[in-house]
Amino acid sequence: MDERWCLETIEVRNGFLDGLALNFPRGLTCIIGPRGSGKSTLAEVIRYAFTGMDNARKERIDLYKTNLSRSVLIARTYPTVDGNAYVVRREPRQTPIVATVTGRALPSLDLDRGTFLPIDAFNSFEIEQLADESFSGARRSLLDQLAAPAIAESRDRIARAERLLASNADEIRACRRERDLLIEQSHTLGHAREHFASLPRSREDDDISLQLRECSRQSQINLTEKRALVALRNSLETFSSDAIGLAQSMALANLVTTQQSSQNRSVTERIDGRVAQLSQTVSELLHQAAERTRAVRDELARDGETLEERHAQQASTYATLRDQNVAAGEATRQLAEAAAAVQALEQVEARIQELRVAEARLSDARRELRRDYNLLRDSVSAIRVRVATELQAQAGHNVRIRVRRNADRLEYQQQIAKALHGQNLRQHDAIIEAILKLRPDELSQLIEHRNEDELDRLCEIGPERAHRVMDGLRSTIDALALETLALDDEISIELNVGSIAAPLFRDASQLSRGQKCTALLPLLLARRDVPLVIDQPEDNLDNHFIFNTVVDTILRVKEKRQMIFITHNANIPVLGDADLVVVLDSDGEKGFVRKAGSLDECRREIIDLLEGGEDAFDRRRQRYGR
Repeated sequence: MDERWCLETIEVRNGFLDGLALNFPRGLTCIIGPRGSGKSTLAEVIRYAFTGMDNARKERIDLYKTNLSRSVLIARTYPTVDGNAYVVRREPRQTPIVATVTGRALPSLDLDRGTFLPIDAFNSFEIEQLADESFSGARRSLLDQLAAPAIAESRDRIARAERLLASNADEIRACRRERDLLIEQSHTLGHAREHFASLPRSREDDDISLQLRECSRQSQINLTEKRALVALRNSLETFSSDAIGLAQSMALANLVTTQQSSQNRSVTERIDGRVAQLSQTVSELLHQAAERTRAVRDELARDGETLEERHAQQASTYATLRDQNVAAGEATRQLAEAAAAVQALEQVEARIQELRVAEARLSDARRELRRDYNLLRDSVSAIRVRVATELQAQAGHNVRIRVRRNADRLEYQQQIAKALHGQNLRQHDAIIEAILKLRPDELSQLIEHRNEDELDRLCEIGPERAHRVMDGLRSTIDALALETLALDDEISIELNVGSIAAPLFRDASQLSRGQKCTALLPLLLARRDVPLVIDQPEDNLDNHFIFNTVVDTILRVKEKRQMIFITHNANIPVLGDADLVVVLDSDGEKGFVRKAGSLDECRREIIDLLEGGEDAFDRRRQRYGR
C-alpha cells in the first residue's frame, strides 16, 4: 500500500454522464474521445467531487449547470498504508458526505477546504492564468499548498499579531484625539496664569480664592462621581434582569428527541438529559448571580445616599464661598474666575502630559509588536523559499522558480497613487516610483512627523514638490495603517528561451501562450504527490515540448503520483505509457464510455482519434521514409 491517497472509482448518476462508472489505476490515465463526448465533464466530475465549487471560474460553473447540476457523484479512494479508504458522495444542493469504506460517516470534515483529500486540477486556460498572474495569490498558493501546515500555523500567528497591532493603533489614535482636543483647550486658557498673576489681591482674597479653586475642583469631581454611580447602578440593574431572563430561557431549550420512534432515540435522549442537567445548573447559578447583584445594588444605594450628603455639604460650602466672593466685590470675583481658569489649565496640562506618556508607552510596545510581526512574515517567505528550492530541483533546468521577498507592491502603489491624485505634479509616475523605494514603515514615519526635508532627500523630488506630496499623503493615508501594510512575496516563474549554453530566462507573464504553459506544466506535474487532473494541457504546446518535457516528467513522476489527462495528443498516452485509456463518446444526449483498457486494447481508438486514422498514420510514415 501507499502513503499517498489515490482515486479508485468514480460513479455518476443522472446528468450528461449518467451511468458512468470507472476504475482508475494509481499511475497515468488518459481520457480521449471526439469533441462533445464529455471529456471535460469527466474532468469536472473528479474535480468537483473533492473540491466543490468554491471560488470556481465562470466556465466551470457553466459546465456544471449544463451537465452536472442534477448528478449524484460517488467517489472511492484506494486504501492507504494505514488502511484508510474513503467514500465521497455529492448530491445536488447537499453537503458532501464523507465516510469510511466501512460506512462510518465523518461529519466534521469540510471537504471543500481541500486539506483532507487534496487534489490538483487545471485546464489550459487556468494554466495560462497562473502564468499571467505574477502579482496575485495564485502563484503563491502553488508553493503554500506544498507546506500547508507550516503556512497555516504562521498565518494564524500573523493574524494574532495583526489584531494586536490594530488594537494598539486604536489606542494610539484615541490618545492623539483626546490630546489634540485638550491642546486646543489649553490654547484657549493660554494666558490664565499671566492674568491671575496680574490681578491685585489681599490675603483674605487669596484665602477665598484658594478655597474657591479647591471647591471648584471638588465640584467637578462630584459630578463625575455622581454620573459613575448612576451608570454603575444601571449596569447592575441590567445585569440582574439579563441574568433572570437568561435563567428562564435555559428552561426552554429545544429537545433533540422529537420522534419517539427514531432509531437514534437512545443517543438523542442522552443528549437531552445532559442539556437538561446543564440547563438546571446554569439556571441556579444565574439566579444566585442575580440575587447577589441585587444585594450589592442595595448596598450601593445606601453608599450613594452617604455620597449625596457629602456632595450636598460640599455644594453648600462652595455656594457660601461664592456668596462671600460676590460680597467681596468685583475684584475678588475676577480673582476667583482667574483662579478657576488657572485650575482648569493645570488640569488640562496634567492630562496632556498623561496622554503623552501613554502614547510613548504605546509606541514602545508597537515597535516590539512590529518586530514580531515582521519576523512572522519573514518566516512565511522562508518557507516559500525552501519549497521553491525543492520544486526547482524537480522541474528541470529550463524552468526557474524564485521567491522575491516583499516584492508585490501593487497595493502600496495604489495607495500612493490615490494620495497624489489631484496634486498636479509633473513627473507623477516618476515620483510614485521614487516613493515606492521606501518601505511602508519608513514612509509612515515621514508622514507621522511631516518630515518633508527627509522625503526630499530620500526621493530627490525637490522641496516644493515634497511639500505638495506630503500634503497629499497626510490627507489620504493613515500612517499607523501604512506602517503594517503587508508587502507579499512575488513568485517568479521563468522559462529559458535561450539555450543551455547561453540561457535567457523570462517570466511566464511575458511569454507567448504556448511558452506560458511550457513554463508552468513541469511545475504542476512535479510539485506534489496528490492526484492530478489536467484537461487538455497540449492546447498551447508543440509536440517537441510534449515529447521532451511533458512525457519525460510523466515517466519520472507516475510512480509516485496518480495523473488523469484529458488529451488529444497521442504522445501523452503512448509515450507516457498510460496505465489506462478511457475512450468517451456521445449520442448527442449523453456521454458514455465506449471502451476502457490498456494501450494495446485501445490501439485502434488512439490511432483513429489522435493520429487521424490508420491511413493518415501510414501516409506520414511513408512521407518520412520510415
